[in-house]
Amino acid sequence: MRVFECDYCGKQLEAPDDEQLYGRVWEHMEQTHFDRGLSNEQIQDLVSEKAYTLDDADKRRIDERGSVGG
Repeated sequence: MRVFECDYCGKQLEAPDDEQLYGRVWEHMEQTHFDRGLSNEQIQDLVSEKAYTLDDADKRRIDERGSVGG
Protein backbone atom coordinates (compact mmCIF):
# COMPACT_ATOMS: atom_id res chain seq x y z
CA MET A 1 0.00 0.00 0.00
CA ARG A 2 1.36 3.42 -0.97
CA VAL A 3 0.46 6.41 1.19
CA PHE A 4 0.58 10.18 0.69
CA GLU A 5 -0.14 12.73 3.41
CA CYS A 6 -1.31 16.10 2.12
CA ASP A 7 0.89 18.96 3.34
CA TYR A 8 -2.01 21.40 3.07
CA CYS A 9 -4.65 19.62 5.16
CA GLY A 10 -3.08 16.45 6.56
CA LYS A 11 -5.44 14.07 4.76
CA GLN A 12 -3.94 10.62 4.20
CA LEU A 13 -4.52 9.13 0.75
CA GLU A 14 -3.82 5.47 -0.04
CA ALA A 15 -3.56 3.34 -3.17
CA PRO A 16 -1.98 0.04 -4.17
CA ASP A 17 0.70 1.70 -6.33
CA ASP A 18 2.11 5.10 -7.27
CA GLU A 19 0.11 5.36 -10.48
CA GLN A 20 -3.21 4.98 -8.66
CA LEU A 21 -1.96 7.13 -5.80
CA TYR A 22 -1.14 9.91 -8.26
CA GLY A 23 -4.77 9.78 -9.47
CA ARG A 24 -6.08 10.08 -5.93
CA VAL A 25 -3.70 12.91 -5.07
CA TRP A 26 -4.57 14.72 -8.32
CA GLU A 27 -8.30 14.39 -7.58
CA HIS A 28 -7.79 15.58 -3.98
CA MET A 29 -5.80 18.62 -5.15
CA GLU A 30 -8.36 19.49 -7.83
CA GLN A 31 -11.32 19.21 -5.43
CA THR A 32 -9.84 20.53 -2.21
CA HIS A 33 -6.82 22.67 -3.05
CA PHE A 34 -7.68 23.95 -6.53
CA ASP A 35 -6.54 27.41 -5.45
CA ARG A 36 -2.94 26.15 -5.23
CA GLY A 37 -2.82 25.80 -9.02
CA LEU A 38 -0.50 22.80 -9.02
CA SER A 39 0.42 21.39 -12.42
CA ASN A 40 0.31 17.67 -13.21
CA GLU A 41 4.12 17.64 -13.06
CA GLN A 42 4.14 19.27 -9.62
CA ILE A 43 1.65 16.70 -8.34
CA GLN A 44 3.75 13.87 -9.79
CA ASP A 45 6.81 15.34 -8.06
CA LEU A 46 4.95 15.51 -4.75
CA VAL A 47 3.93 11.86 -5.03
CA SER A 48 7.49 10.85 -5.99
CA GLU A 49 9.02 12.76 -3.09
CA LYS A 50 6.49 12.22 -0.30
CA ALA A 51 4.74 8.89 -0.89
CA TYR A 52 5.78 5.97 1.27
CA THR A 53 4.94 2.31 1.64
CA LEU A 54 2.62 1.24 4.41
CA ASP A 55 3.18 -2.42 5.12
CA ASP A 56 0.62 -4.71 6.71
CA ALA A 57 2.16 -4.42 10.21
CA ASP A 58 2.01 -0.61 10.08
CA LYS A 59 -1.58 -0.75 8.81
CA ARG A 60 -2.64 -3.00 11.71
CA ARG A 61 -1.09 -0.56 14.22
CA ILE A 62 -2.93 2.36 12.62
CA ASP A 63 -6.21 0.42 12.53
CA GLU A 64 -5.87 -0.33 16.25
CA ARG A 65 -5.47 3.41 16.99
CA GLY A 66 -8.09 4.48 14.49
CA SER A 67 -7.88 5.80 10.98
CA VAL A 68 -5.17 8.37 10.36
CA GLY A 69 -6.09 11.44 8.33
CA GLY A 70 -9.74 10.46 7.86
